[in-house]
Amino acid sequence: MKLPQISLKALFVVTAFAALPSACIYQVRDFRRTVSPFEQAVGRQIQGSGDGKGEFMGRFGVHRLYLGRSRLDDTQLATLRARLEALPSLETLDLSQTRITDAGLNELYGLARLQRLILYSNALSAPAVNKLRSELPDCKILYRDLSPAELNAIKAIQRLGGTVTQVELDGGRMGADVELGQAQITDADLPAITSAMQALANVRSIGLRGAGLSPAGVAQLRQAFPQAQLFP
Repeated sequence: MKLPQISLKALFVVTAFAALPSACIYQVRDFRRTVSPFEQAVGRQIQGSGDGKGEFMGRFGVHRLYLGRSRLDDTQLATLRARLEALPSLETLDLSQTRITDAGLNELYGLARLQRLILYSNALSAPAVNKLRSELPDCKILYRDLSPAELNAIKAIQRLGGTVTQVELDGGRMGADVELGQAQITDADLPAITSAMQALANVRSIGLRGAGLSPAGVAQLRQAFPQAQLFP
């Protein structure tokens, strides 16, 4: 019986397709190993690109890194500095609404591949951000200049365990959403909380689910900020 002849080209195609699953698995594992330290820092899983293809490119699939809305601070950012620099395709880094201060911005110097850096809702001063802009001239840095009173207000709310998110309101005005649900606060903290939030421009909402305020405390906040929507 004569065996069928298989060309070298056909053999190569069959071999290549057989290797695809293992290659994909390797790339996905490489992606997960690459983002794992960042996941540990922010306490949540980091996904690939929106279409899901980024994970199949391994570390080269990390084009955008979202570390915002977390408790990431200067010390953690310093430990991640070398890993950020090692990402070959990183273009966008989102550090909005974290606990990074002016001192932490030094860790971003030299990240020349960055094209977009998002720093909204952080207690950062304009001089420190402008210095960073001079260090990263090809990077678009998104940041809203804050007054000294607003900076101190954000720091005070963060010390109590809360967060502040800057938002754009109708007419181009800037406002703030304050989240206190994860904060370990009681009615005794209301004077400090009220004083801090009064320094913020246009408080739009106050999240209180999980906070330890009494109904009387919630009513006191509602009276102090009648224009804000409360979520008790």
